[in-house]
Amino acid sequence: MNKSHHCLLSRMPGEFLEGGEDLPSMQNASRLDDAEPKKFIAVCLVVRRLENLDRLLPLFMVQPYGNCHVFVAVKGMTEDNFTSLVLPRYEYWIRQGCVTLRHYPGKNQVSDLIDTVRGVELSPYDLFVFPREELLCSSGFLERINRLHARLSPHHCSYEQGECRMLTTRNGVQYAEPPAKPANPLFYTLTREAAESLMECERNPAQLAGLYPDRRDPKHGAYGHDADSLMMQMVSYYGGENLSSMEQETSFLLCPSPAVSLNNPLVEMEESLHEAMTDDPVSAEYLVELEHPYWTDCFRILGINGCRVKLPEKATVLRFTERELVLQWERWGREQFIRDKEEGPYRLYHTAVLRRKGADNPGRRQESLDLVEMALAAPPVRWGVCAVALPRESYYWLRDWIEFHLRAGAFRVVIYDNTGSTGSRRVDSVFRAGRLQRSGTSKRGEEYGRLTAHLSDEDIKSKLDGLSARYGRERVRIVPWQPRDPETGQIIHGQVEAYEDFIRRWEKELDWCAFLDMDEYLYCRSGTSVGTILEQVEAKTPDVSRIMLKAWKFRQRWSKDGPRDIRRDMAHLPMSDGGEKNLVRLCDIKAADIHWYWKMKRGTRCVIADPEGLAFCHYNASDKEMENGPLHTLIRPRDFLTAGIEHR
Repeated sequence: MNKSHHCLLSRMPGEFLEGGEDLPSMQNASRLDDAEPKKFIAVCLVVRRLENLDRLLPLFMVQPYGNCHVFVAVKGMTEDNFTSLVLPRYEYWIRQGCVTLRHYPGKNQVSDLIDTVRGVELSPYDLFVFPREELLCSSGFLERINRLHARLSPHHCSYEQGECRMLTTRNGVQYAEPPAKPANPLFYTLTREAAESLMECERNPAQLAGLYPDRRDPKHGAYGHDADSLMMQMVSYYGGENLSSMEQETSFLLCPSPAVSLNNPLVEMEESLHEAMTDDPVSAEYLVELEHPYWTDCFRILGINGCRVKLPEKATVLRFTERELVLQWERWGREQFIRDKEEGPYRLYHTAVLRRKGADNPGRRQESLDLVEMALAAPPVRWGVCAVALPRESYYWLRDWIEFHLRAGAFRVVIYDNTGSTGSRRVDSVFRAGRLQRSGTSKRGEEYGRLTAHLSDEDIKSKLDGLSARYGRERVRIVPWQPRDPETGQIIHGQVEAYEDFIRRWEKELDWCAFLDMDEYLYCRSGTSVGTILEQVEAKTPDVSRIMLKAWKFRQRWSKDGPRDIRRDMAHLPMSDGGEKNLVRLCDIKAADIHWYWKMKRGTRCVIADPEGLAFCHYNASDKEMENGPLHTLIRPRDFLTAGIEHR
């Protein structure tokens, strides 16, 4: 599911600056009481426990420093509980324009921080303060930050890592531990420029390298479990100070409670999906409420796995939408839960249907059970398709390429949107000089730039987003991909790096993936399917981890005057060597490549597929090649497509 949950504010921050009849806002009060210029501060809170929210918000609302706005990203509860329990408690402050409360699914540590101000216009704010959830701030907390930052350069950030006392409760008695220096800062303060850079690093992890003097990111974007490392590097890059070195102050922290039970069935999935900093909904953790005839419980969903909260009962998530949840329980069979509307619990569905239809007829009941099991059956092998593309070059075939591979049985179709690319850093690439992209010309001379000049980049992005919504964002993902050359700063292909990013994101969800270009379409013999072939490979030759695919060459997609309808093309050139692509088992990959130099786990092997049984169709032959070469009709590229597509 790809849904950000926002509360609707009656007024946005800043609307009260010109109001005459409203009560004075915090911002106005500060300006009346103190003529000294004050920085406008955005307080950015990530809260996973309601008691911490109840403690933190009043502390910030009574701050004498009024020139601020508090943004809160609430995690760790269902959306229904957020709407019914949290929003009503703080409705007054929300309506006064002092607080923005929003509900988001759980993500990696960095994206959790960014969620606080995601989609917010940052320009009104000078400083962005990110306190720890357990912090007990003093009444002069914001005044002190403003005062000390007045002594720093306007571009400098800061952090607080001075003496701290931990408030601990034992046997009903609460006491403060002796002062000690915490392992990580208690809060960070970023300038607007640094906050914008943080958000850009999430959108494009390749930007992280620019934060280091040698332009090499030592963690390769894996800050999802270590946001403190990234925040400290951000402070270091922009210049900053430990505020406690400028002015000593002893802080207090509540002893944190464990957010997750030690008996966590999803710990491995969480470590994997939350390692990278990404806002991809596929990597987020969702909480929903399930109603079963024998129990009611919250259910955690992380990737393709899930578990109950009250009991460590684990299940594979076969389908998850706003209205339907299908689970394959680890200890028993499949169950289908349906939600009657966009809000509320998911209720067990197919058992109730079976009781009505088969209560008086055991034979009919068993027949219905069999039908339900068939309807809920999951594919034995989950495979996907990944492409790094300039969407403008493939604009007229975007829907066709996506729908083709969905009908072929792909569990996930992922397109890395490389808009803005000026070339490649690979020494063997025809795009190395960048001349072709700048002129909007393919390496075969197709002038797609001229033929799509009437379309803006935003038009093309809108079409891609619409296709993702049409077929379901849980099946079709569009990933912005604008890596930059560390020497020139220009956007480049980064094709292998995109493949590596794909593998990190989806190796736990998919078994196999075909890494193709968008003028390439998978093919298999009519009467079979890609999934069936992969199932046979896994059953009969489990040591095979990579299948090399030969290409059937068809006429290129663009003519001099515009796009061609390639769906009608049947004539192709004879099979030729070179340019093979790969269908790869993700769990066995050690290093990715484009064509031949993939590195797989020791003990596995690569095979070359029979091109009449499994291959890909490449629409790249020029008019001259088609005129001069012998033409054949040995295969029919779309005859094997039998699966229907569910439109959203």
